Amino acid sequence: MKVLNQIPIYPDKSVMTFRKAGRNYYVCNVCGKILNYRTISNGKAWCTKHYRQFKKYGHAIDNNPRTAYDRNEIRIYGSNAEMDVYDEHGNVIDTVKFDTEDIDKIRYIKWKKSNSGYIMNTPKYSGGNKHFSRIILGTNDFVDHIDHDPMNNHKDNLRIVIKSQDQMNVNYKGITMRKDGKFYAHIKKNQKMLNLGVYVDKEEALFARWYAETRIFGEYRYPKQKPMILKDREKDIMKYVDRKVQRL
Repeated sequence: MKVLNQIPIYPDKSVMTFRKAGRNYYVCNVCGKILNYRTISNGKAWCTKHYRQFKKYGHAIDNNPRTAYDRNEIRIYGSNAEMDVYDEHGNVIDTVKFDTEDIDKIRYIKWKKSNSGYIMNTPKYSGGNKHFSRIILGTNDFVDHIDHDPMNNHKDNLRIVIKSQDQMNVNYKGITMRKDGKFYAHIKKNQKMLNLGVYVDKEEALFARWYAETRIFGEYRYPKQKPMILKDREKDIMKYVDRKVQRL
């Protein structure tokens, strides 16, 4: 295994300084981070992060050497690579998987996990978000994760799509319970809502929606499990949905 962007840590945090290759290095006594500069206060050596905590709180509030400015750590396992993403405190919250051959596309960018669950970067001055998956494919178009896992950014799991195709790979139920207790199944394509029928049984409504997705969305559909209903009802609902789909 090869590691990139790893934060250098000295094994003995109690050491303030050590000499290597003819030059002096310093060690943060809180996190062990190896430093090129010296900040000594209260009998300890500090990295910038923990010295700021000491000045603000009177003590360090964690022992994590990672800051918001450090690049994401990348580990290489042959043709496969993975990259950690962090919360605001530098703790690992998820790991992105991708192809080793794509490392140079992303290694110098600071990545984070967005509220929507995707890996992105917001440039400080240039503006505009960078999407990890789009950088991997070298496009500004929409990119769909085939297995619906935004952490799986291997190229064979990514495909360029238009916006409507991207929306197909979303886990919408596609049924609504009416006031009379029956279930209305529906699906939308190209901003057109298609009525898939009204059902007493919820599973039958879900089946109608599932089957319509297989017909309309095809390979771009969300990978749902087929709802289990009676075989005779399957045939009836499929015939009904087929007639509806033909009108699109």
